[in-house]
Amino acid sequence: MSTHVYKHMLTDKKFGLTANLLATKVMPSIIPHSVNPTLSVEQFETVMDVLTEMLDVIHFQRKSKMRLQSSEVATASSGVR
Repeated sequence: MSTHVYKHMLTDKKFGLTANLLATKVMPSIIPHSVNPTLSVEQFETVMDVLTEMLDVIHFQRKSKMRLQSSEVATASSGVR
């Protein structure tokens, strides 16, 4: 498993890793590696760092979307366009 590839994909916007894609496709394929007994401490830390970064991306994207939706609802209900 190459966590460096995932790390690069997280930082380069052209890959378009959305919160949904990370949560439903990418992370489920990486998480089992976190309990692989053959990993060294360094490899384990790398896997965990990538997973943490992915969770941060999900957190940021979802929170931003929820705030935007919340402000749109508030604007619509106040009659402002």
